[in-house]
Amino acid sequence: MTQPATKIKNPEMEEYWEKALNSERGIAMTLETPNQAIRRSLELNAFRSSIRKFNASIYPEDHPMHGASRWDKLAVTKDPENPCRILIKEKVVQVVTVEEL
Repeated sequence: MTQPATKIKNPEMEEYWEKALNSERGIAMTLETPNQAIRRSLELNAFRSSIRKFNASIYPEDHPMHGASRWDKLAVTKDPENPCRILIKEKVVQVVTVEEL
């Protein structure tokens, strides 16, 4: 018998995502070393991935939250000016060209 899905609890990671979601411009996190910044960005993305898997297990396939998270419009990126700093902010997609085929 399989166990019922349970939401992964990590209040610290959830707090970072929520702060970024509720902030007008996102948030920045500065860590002590570049390796810590990389590790934290991986942890943030792994947590979001676990929430997506959890949501896929509790929502039907036709539901908008099936396999999704409420933070999917956000991205974790490295600060180009500071290797110890990561940013969590809204994804920006710039369309370069649109042409008819």
